[in-house]
Amino acid sequence: SVDCNGNATLDSCEISNQPLNQWASSVIAFSSQYSAGSWSAARALGEPDTFEYGDSASSWAPGPANGTLEFLVLAFETPVYATGVIVRETWGNGFVYQIDVLDTADALHVVWTGTDSSLPGTAVDFQLGWAATPFLVKGVKIYVDTNHNTGTWEEIDAVRLLGNVFRGADCNVNTILDECEL
Repeated sequence: SVDCNGNATLDSCEISNQPLNQWASSVIAFSSQYSAGSWSAARALGEPDTFEYGDSASSWAPGPANGTLEFLVLAFETPVYATGVIVRETWGNGFVYQIDVLDTADALHVVWTGTDSSLPGTAVDFQLGWAATPFLVKGVKIYVDTNHNTGTWEEIDAVRLLGNVFRGADCNVNTILDECEL
């Protein structure tokens, strides 16, 4: 957009359509956690703080090391029309087998199932993308297979939701006169 003098500007629609990529801000639920402090579900909140591959008390680990299917449900401060997620895996990589998003009416929607191709040996940002959801998303549910790597725990350091606050048609297609046209 340009203002009345020809200077480049962003209109309110373009501003609200900017991506909002945010780290998880609270825990909604979990199937298990190794402990209430170290390796707890709360360790998956905020920006990454585990930078080396390996067992780290600053990442979430499910209670059992092997033999179960586990999950972690995290909330985000601002609901968005979700376009993807980043799961920071820091040990036992390749264990995610499903991602659901949680809408503002508390309904879960499957957005991905498959094989997590993350390889062990280094901390990995496992990133998935999809077309923008037609509903606002306030949370993400991550499903973890603890049998994926039987020699280690499966650990998540952080989760980032990708999306936009605004979703809709071209903002500039309207019949309302703006300040330059008046």
